[in-house]
Amino acid sequence: MTEKKILIVEDNFEIAEIVSIILERDGHEITGIVESGENALLSAAAVTPDVVISDIGLAGEIDGIETATYISHLFRIPVIFMTGAVDQETIERANSAEPYGYLAKPFNKSELLSTVSLAIRAFELNMKAKESVTRKIPSCVKQMCLYEEGIVITNPSGRILYINPYTENLTGLSNAEMLLKPLSEILHFSGNTGFDPGALSQAAYFGEDEETVFLKDRSGGNIMVRVRIVPRRYRDEDTVGVIITIKEISEEKSAGARDAGTLYRPDTGSAAA
Repeated sequence: MTEKKILIVEDNFEIAEIVSIILERDGHEITGIVESGENALLSAAAVTPDVVISDIGLAGEIDGIETATYISHLFRIPVIFMTGAVDQETIERANSAEPYGYLAKPFNKSELLSTVSLAIRAFELNMKAKESVTRKIPSCVKQMCLYEEGIVITNPSGRILYINPYTENLTGLSNAEMLLKPLSEILHFSGNTGFDPGALSQAAYFGEDEETVFLKDRSGGNIMVRVRIVPRRYRDEDTVGVIITIKEISEEKSAGARDAGTLYRPDTGSAAA
């Protein structure tokens, strides 16, 4: 089997270490071991693993099932659950994330390797059958990490799942400060009363269209930006997340104003002679 990049999400270090050793000896690359759902989201967006193996019960603001739902439906990365829980309610919740396999603790080496192999094969076949949805968001995220443009990913209720370094530099806020916070409380836009990124239920209205608005930075200053909101749908029906791209244009405007012999005022959007 071809070597795959695998992210392990487990708050029991001994179990995570054993899983890591077995997979590495089988030729796979371990992209990281994280112990919380929040860190799993950041790692999945940053390194784009081929598979995520996650414990169902995780400490933190989001548990393993909710984390896997975002990773599976939004990032298009197959998830395998490790669990000691067998109650029907937990299994039904876990199934909503559409995992590609389960590992019941304790499991042995052959169970782990066969589950990973079957999950990878099933995912590849599934993607071939659905070629229209094979484009992964993480590849887009990695591109945006080259400081070309800001990118923010939220869940349908508007809680931030990921921001890239460009956005951190633009706002003065770190990924950790923004993670799982409501978008409307973190990013403040003004200048176009018809534009409300906080109203993600209306995200389909914006589609691929760009809007020019002002974004407040940490010091309270206004930065002129172009913003685009694109809903990420699952099976062309439910919105499972939203991608927001942000590009600073204050400098472009200022340069244009200087060339024209005027002074651009970003607080008003006007130019004075």
